[in-house]
Amino acid sequence: MFTRSMFSLGLLACLPATLALPLQLTGTIPVPYPETPVREVVHEYGTVRLPDSFAWLEEDETPEVEAWFRAQNQFARERIGEMPGRKEIFERIQEIDTAKTVQIYSFGRAAERYFYLKREVDEEVGSLYYRDGIESEGRLIIDPSEFIDDDGVHAIDGYSPSYDGSLVAVQIAPGGSEIPNVYIFDVETGEPRDVMIPRIRGGIVWLEDQSGFFYRQLREGYLDEDPVERYKRTPSKFHRLGDNPENDRILASYDDRPTPGLGPVDGVYVYNYPETNHTFAYVSHGVDRAFSLYYAEDVDLDSDAQIDWKEICTREDRIEDFALSKESIFLLSSKDAPRRMILKGDIEDFSKDQLEVILPESDKVLTGLSFLGERLYATGMQGGIDFIMTHDPREPESGFKEIELPLIGRVTMLRNDYRENDVFISLTSWERAPAYYRYDPDNGSVSLSSLRPLGPFDAPEGLVTKRVLVQSHDGVEVPLTIIHKDSLELDGTNPTILYGYGAYGISMRPSFGPTRLAWLERGGVFTVAHVRGGGEFGKEWHDGGLIETKRNSWLDLHACAEYLIDEGYTSASHLGAMGGSMGGVLVGRAVTSRPELYGAIVSSVGNHNPVRNHRRANGPANYPEYGNPLDPEEFPYVLAMDSYFAVRDGIQYPPVLLTSGYNDSRVDPWMPGKMAARLQQADPEGGPFFMRVEFEAGHGGVARSDVWEEQADVYTFLFWALSDRPE
Repeated sequence: MFTRSMFSLGLLACLPATLALPLQLTGTIPVPYPETPVREVVHEYGTVRLPDSFAWLEEDETPEVEAWFRAQNQFARERIGEMPGRKEIFERIQEIDTAKTVQIYSFGRAAERYFYLKREVDEEVGSLYYRDGIESEGRLIIDPSEFIDDDGVHAIDGYSPSYDGSLVAVQIAPGGSEIPNVYIFDVETGEPRDVMIPRIRGGIVWLEDQSGFFYRQLREGYLDEDPVERYKRTPSKFHRLGDNPENDRILASYDDRPTPGLGPVDGVYVYNYPETNHTFAYVSHGVDRAFSLYYAEDVDLDSDAQIDWKEICTREDRIEDFALSKESIFLLSSKDAPRRMILKGDIEDFSKDQLEVILPESDKVLTGLSFLGERLYATGMQGGIDFIMTHDPREPESGFKEIELPLIGRVTMLRNDYRENDVFISLTSWERAPAYYRYDPDNGSVSLSSLRPLGPFDAPEGLVTKRVLVQSHDGVEVPLTIIHKDSLELDGTNPTILYGYGAYGISMRPSFGPTRLAWLERGGVFTVAHVRGGGEFGKEWHDGGLIETKRNSWLDLHACAEYLIDEGYTSASHLGAMGGSMGGVLVGRAVTSRPELYGAIVSSVGNHNPVRNHRRANGPANYPEYGNPLDPEEFPYVLAMDSYFAVRDGIQYPPVLLTSGYNDSRVDPWMPGKMAARLQQADPEGGPFFMRVEFEAGHGGVARSDVWEEQADVYTFLFWALSDRPE
C-alpha cells in the first residue's frame, strides 16, 4: 500500500554544496531524493539581490545537468508507479484512446483535394493522407516513422499543400525537436520533389503556380549561440523549386534586409496573395497580439533588389488579425475597442484615413477573420459560447449574419481554400469530441462530414457541465466551468482538478479529451477557472492579468477554489490545481501564496522562474506578456509572479508534480527543474515534489504511448494526493 505517510521527509545529511533528502517508503529504509548540489550565487537586479542555490541547473546542455534531470525523472516515475491504481488508470486511458481505431486531425484543403493527418490504433504518430473529394478513399502521402534514426521518433510538425494540391511541403521534426526540416513531396506518388531544407521556424506559404515557397530559417549553428540570441534576427526567405537552398533569397531580415517595424526579437513572415500583385510582410512583435503589416507591389522574387515596403498598420494601431479579398483588406482592431471591431480598406489604393468601420465593437468578443469564396467570416465568443458570423461585401447593407450551428460550444475554422465558397469548421464541447462540418453559404446549411467520425467514447452520457460566475477579491465575476458525473454527491470529498491558464489573451474554450473520462468516471471533478489574463471578455480581460495586474490571475484562482469548497464539491485537501506553460506561473504562485488551499499541484512544462526569462532563447519574445526583468519599472511585477523565488523555507507545501520536455524551446526544462529542487530543499517534510521529464519531447508530447504514460502518472498522482489517507 502506498500512502502519503510513507512520504515523511527528513533531513538525511547536509553536506557542503549538496542537498540530499530522504524519502521514507517503509518505516525503516530511507530512500533519498536524487542528490542536488547547492551552489549559491546572487543575482543583482538594480538594488535587489536574489540568492539562487540552483542557478547551475540553467546550464541544461551540460552532462551534469542532464544527469540530474534523468535521476529526478527516474525517481518520479518509480514512486508514482508504486501508487495504488496506476496500472488500472493506465489501462483505462489506453482502452479509451484505442477504442477509436482511427484518429483524424489537422485538416487542410486545396481545391477539391483534402488533406489530413491520420493515426491508426497501433501507431505512435500520425501520417499524412489526402482524398480527391471529401467522400473518396484516403491515400497515404508520407509516414514519418520512415524517418526513424538516431534522433528517435519523428513526427509531422505541420504541412502546406500547393494551391493546386499536386505538391505538399511537410515539416518533420526529429526526436521531439520543435525545429523541423521541410520536405517537398509529390502528393499522388509520395516521392520527394526537392531537396530538404533544415531549421524551419514557422510555416510554409506557396506561390500560386507552385514553383516556389516562402519560409523562415534559423541560422546554421544557432544552437552554438548564446540561448538568448538563438531565435533573434531570423530571416524570411524565398525558395524556387530546383534551386540550391543555400542561394535562396532573403526577403526580409533585421540584419540583411531592413524591414519597417522589424526589431531583433520580432518575427517577419513574407508571402504574396494570389488574387493581387501584392507581396506582404507580416511582423510579429514577440507574443503581442498586435502586429505590423506592410505590402509591396510587383516584387521580383528572383531579384536581389531591396523591396520597397508600404505601411498598412503598425503595432500602435492594435490590429490583431486581417483577411484579404481581391479588392479589399479587412482588419480586426482592438484600438479603443477592447472587444474588437472590423475595419475595411481598399487594398489597391490603401490609406489608413479611408478605413471604414463595417462592424463596430459590441458586447460580443471578436477573435478572428477569414475571407473565403466571396464572403467574410468573423469568429468570436459571447458568454463562453463561440459563434461565426458571415458578411457578403457585395451586399454591404445586409450586415453580418450569425450562422446557426448544430452544437453549442467551440467553433474552429479549418484550413479552407480561399477560392471555394463552402467552408469546413470543427465543432466541439466539453462533453463531445470535435467533428467536422461543412457550411454552404448559398443555403445556410451546416452538415456533418464523414471525414472525422465519432468514436465510442467521443460523446459519453451521464456527464453534467455547468458554468457559474464566481466573485473574485475585487468584486469582478470570474467564470468557472464545472464537469462531473450526474451522480456526484456534494459532500466535500470529491477529488477535484482546478485547471487554469490566464495568459496571452487565450480563452479557455470548450475542449474534449476522451481520456478525461479516466478521471471523471472514478468520481473526479474537472473544473476550469477562466481567470484574468485570458481573453474570455476581450482585451480588458487580458489586461486584467498582465504584468502589473498579473496578481489577479492567481487571486481569481483562489476565489474559484473557495467556491468549489463552499459549495461542497470538494475540500482543500481534495483540491488540486493544474496548469501548463504560462499556467505554471498561475499554479506556482497559487501554491506559494496559499499552500493550505490546495491538496496538490500539477504543472506541465510550466514557467516558474520568469525573473530569469532574459536567460532563455524564447524569453525576450515573451516580454510583452511577462514583463522585462531587466527593466527597473517592470522587474517588481516579474518578481511578484516568480514562484521559484517565492518558495520559503519552513512552509509546508502540498505534493507537487512538475513535468518538462527536454527539447522544449518555449519553456526551458530548468524552469520547472529549479522549482523542484527548491521545493525539495525548502520543505523536506512536506510534498513530495516530483520532476517528471520526457527526453524526446518539446513543449508537447510526440509518441502516443508517451501521452498515455504521462496522463496516467498525473491522474494517479492526483488521486493519491487528494484521497483520504491515513497519516
